[in-house]
Amino acid sequence: DLGGPNAGTPWTDAFLARYSAAGNRLWIRQFGTSGTDKARALAPDDTGGAMVAGYTGGSLGGAYAGRGDVFLARYDSAGNQLWIRQFGTDRTDKAFALAPDGAGGVMIAGETTGSLGGPSAGFWDVFLARYDSAGNQLWISQFGSSSTDVARALAPDGAGGVMVAGWTDGGLGGPNAGDSADVFLARYDSAGNELWIRQFGTRGWDEATGLTPDGAGGVIVTGRIYVSTGVWGTRVTLTPS
Repeated sequence: DLGGPNAGTPWTDAFLARYSAAGNRLWIRQFGTSGTDKARALAPDDTGGAMVAGYTGGSLGGAYAGRGDVFLARYDSAGNQLWIRQFGTDRTDKAFALAPDGAGGVMIAGETTGSLGGPSAGFWDVFLARYDSAGNQLWISQFGSSSTDVARALAPDGAGGVMVAGWTDGGLGGPNAGDSADVFLARYDSAGNELWIRQFGTRGWDEATGLTPDGAGGVIVTGRIYVSTGVWGTRVTLTPS
């Protein structure tokens, strides 16, 4: 019981907390269902509050659709929940990344084994969606290869769109460099149109785990490389031209 009674003992609940600049906790909230609920991403809402996203194994913000649904919630600066949304397919759907859309709303990304924003291309596909400040879905897109593709990071592009990164086992933005995962990086505009996509990697396992704007319209991406010794290796950065 971190911010309230556990809703899903023995499973997990999500929590959200706010701390002051001096390290004092201002409030904490715990929320969940009788299933497993995990928060995986945060983004500011432009009014002092926050957007939080993840996935749920129950009915958290709507009817449970399948083996795991996405949730997206907005909290104000005092810790009050303004709204919560739940969406998914009859398969597994998870959110892992959020980014402000520059208009008070949010971009959300993750993965699905179903048909969430289009027909399924393979095992896991990436989904990318935009919600406004009131919790209305403006659009949702789904893309992937015939293999596994997952999203792990988002960053605003400074023009109302977003950069999304993760990893792919297939050929998503070019031929696969090895026999396992490559990094992918894609840019989408504010209407959900793909502007470009890039893929790079080694013959080992490569994945992107973080993005940040570079201040010049590009982005810096970081992640990890699985080397032949079995050790997760050096972080790398890339600014696409």
